[in-house]
Amino acid sequence: MKLFALVAVGSVCTALAVATGKSKSISEGGALSNDKGTSPWLSLLTKSWALPGEAQEEQSKGLDDLANSVLALAKNRKSGAPDAEMKAAVDSISQILSDMKDAVSTGNVAAQQEITKKETSLKNCSIPSETSTADFEASLHITMNDVLNCRAEEKTYYSAYQFCMAEEARCSNTTECCVDLIQPNPYCLSPPSPPSPLSFQTECDAASRCREKDLENKLAFFEHKLQEYNDAVTACDQSRSGCNASYACSVKQAAWKEKHSQCNGNQTTFEQAYCDLAGSQEAHWDTYSGCHDRSLKSLEAEELKQEGLLTGRRQEWRGLKRIECLLGALTAEDQTAALDACIKKNHTIDAQEELKLTYPTKVGSVPSKSTCHEKLNAPGTAYFLKTFYSGVPEVLMPTSLTTYYCVSGLSTTYCPVASSSLSLLAKVNGRMPVVPHIK
Repeated sequence: MKLFALVAVGSVCTALAVATGKSKSISEGGALSNDKGTSPWLSLLTKSWALPGEAQEEQSKGLDDLANSVLALAKNRKSGAPDAEMKAAVDSISQILSDMKDAVSTGNVAAQQEITKKETSLKNCSIPSETSTADFEASLHITMNDVLNCRAEEKTYYSAYQFCMAEEARCSNTTECCVDLIQPNPYCLSPPSPPSPLSFQTECDAASRCREKDLENKLAFFEHKLQEYNDAVTACDQSRSGCNASYACSVKQAAWKEKHSQCNGNQTTFEQAYCDLAGSQEAHWDTYSGCHDRSLKSLEAEELKQEGLLTGRRQEWRGLKRIECLLGALTAEDQTAALDACIKKNHTIDAQEELKLTYPTKVGSVPSKSTCHEKLNAPGTAYFLKTFYSGVPEVLMPTSLTTYYCVSGLSTTYCPVASSSLSLLAKVNGRMPVVPHIK
């Protein structure tokens, strides 16, 4: 811009010299020498030349000064057709003003582009998509059915172990029938005190002879006791029906535990997929949230910045339009009327109409921040156990796996956790509670 102004001044100075027929010379810096004094039009040109290189605040002040100078010249000028010197100066200044107006308009377009760029960045923040249940389940290496089938097989091992333990206990523990056996007895693990007939001794000792009735009573007593004893022996014998000499329940227990460990591994692999999904979704939403927050903040800052710069551009535009009007009045047929019209004209409205910016945050075109509605399945919760393992006996469910609490342990909580009336299991006194089994 300065280079153009320098060339323009040199050209105009030459034109002025030719138009006035005076002897002038142009110095290396473009300054004009004249032994008869500097022309007022050349002074205006000098001021015009300095304007494009000024800061916006100084530029606005310079435009006001230039406008006042033009107005003063117009008021002091005698009426009549413009001479060649004035016409050359007016044309040159008008060209400079035109270039400055173009620069202001270009700056305003660039300002809107910057705002739009920030708005586009905000709109480009990718909202995470909701997980396709079908696609997710199809990607599982271990499915829910794999876990349930393994637990069904484990139940067979567990039942065999429990039956062995029950049989071993039945064949070695005859406490229920020991009460009526004469003690000690090899079948009784904890023999009770045996019944004693010694209470009859006092009756016999106190009598001179045993009465027949007493003897009948005593006989009936022992006959009844004999019957109880025989019934107890029969019950003990029957309770051992089908018993083996020994039981290797520890072998069955080891087989069950091995199967239990295998099923726990399958369940862990199955649940880990849900842990990974939850972690992935939370990470995606964290990325989106950060993008939206940063982009919105950047947009708001850009809007605030450009709003402040717009005020300066409008002041500059107002000054340029005022000078244009005054220069036009100088060459008008009715100069006085034209000057009065320029003085009365409100160029502020023209600047506001010409230079506008659209602020997305104020017109409602900014997308609001989205929230996650996908419910995450969280291993270790009562809801998860009920949803996926409702048919598994509680005794087969592990009380703790590495996947339990994986969702509650995430650092972010953008997405809700799938639940019913039962909430996520919480730690109690710093310890993980036992997971309630599903019957």
